[in-house]
Amino acid sequence: MSFLTILSIGVNSFWGIADHVRICHEKYEEYGLLKDGRYPSHDTFRRVFSLINPQSLYEQTLQVFYDFLRSLEKTISGRNSYRQVMIDGKEIKGSGRSSASKKPVRNTNVLNVFDSSLKTCIHSEVIPDKTNEIPTVQDFLRGLNLKNVILTADALHCQRETADIIAKKKGTYVFPVKDNQKLLREEIIARLGKPSAKIHEIEMGKRRCEVLLLPKGYACDGFTGMKMFVKMESGVHSEKKPTTMYFITNGKDANVLCQAIANRWDIENGLHKEKDTFLNEDRFRSAEKNTINCLAVMNNFAMQIVRI
Repeated sequence: MSFLTILSIGVNSFWGIADHVRICHEKYEEYGLLKDGRYPSHDTFRRVFSLINPQSLYEQTLQVFYDFLRSLEKTISGRNSYRQVMIDGKEIKGSGRSSASKKPVRNTNVLNVFDSSLKTCIHSEVIPDKTNEIPTVQDFLRGLNLKNVILTADALHCQRETADIIAKKKGTYVFPVKDNQKLLREEIIARLGKPSAKIHEIEMGKRRCEVLLLPKGYACDGFTGMKMFVKMESGVHSEKKPTTMYFITNGKDANVLCQAIANRWDIENGLHKEKDTFLNEDRFRSAEKNTINCLAVMNNFAMQIVRI
C-alpha cells in the first residue's frame, strides 16, 4: 500500500500514506490488501518502515529489476563496454528537527550510488552521524566488481585510499581536484601550462577538454595508477564566463573519460531532482534513520518502475 501510494501521488509523510489508503480503501480492498473496511494508521506504517531491513528491501525489489536490465543490456550491440557509476550524497531536508526544538536533530544524509547507463540507483545508505561519506563509500566499493566501470564522484572523494580501492578492483576513477588536494591541483595546472606539454583537445558542444597523458610510471601524491590530467572548460551555464575544472584519472581512453566527466552530474538531474520533484522525497517527515533508508529504497523502486 505504501508503494502504490508513492507511485500514485508521491508522499511526504506517513500521515499522507495513511490518508491516501483511507480515502482509497475500496480500491485497496479490491486488491485484497484490506478487508472489513479496516485500514492501518500512520503509526502502523511508520512502525513497519522502522523494522524493515533496507538492504533486504533493495535485494527483494530493485536488485531484481537491475539484474533484468543488465541481462538486456548484454544483448544490445554497439553499446559502450564501460558502465558509468556515480556517487553522491543527498540531504533529506525534512528529516531533522530545528535548533528551536527541545531536541534538535540534523537532517539525514543518504549516500546514493547510481548506474547512469541503466538509470538505476544501485545503493542507498544513510550516512552515520559521527562520520561522513568517505569511509562509507570506501566500504561499499570494497564489495563491488569494478571491472569495466568508470566511477565518478565529487571532489570530496578525491582520496588516495578511494583511488587505490578502485584501481585494485580493476575500475577507472575520474575525480575532480579542488582545494582539498591543493598540491595536486597546482601540479596539474603547472604541467598543463608548460609550452612543451603534448595536449590532446576534445570538443563536446559547449565543453572543451584538454587531456595530458602522463609519463609511464608517473606518480604524484600517491594516487594509484594515475595516467591523465584533464582540464575542462564548460560554457553550459555561461559562455562568457566558462567554468574551469581539473580532473585526474587512471583511465586510458580520453574520449570515453571526457564523456564521463560531462555526464558526471546525471545522478543529480536523473535521480535526486526527479525524486524530489515527483516523489516529494526532500519533504518527507521522519527523523528515524532506518525509516528514511527504507523510504529512499522504495522511492528508487518507484522511479525504476516508471522508467521501465
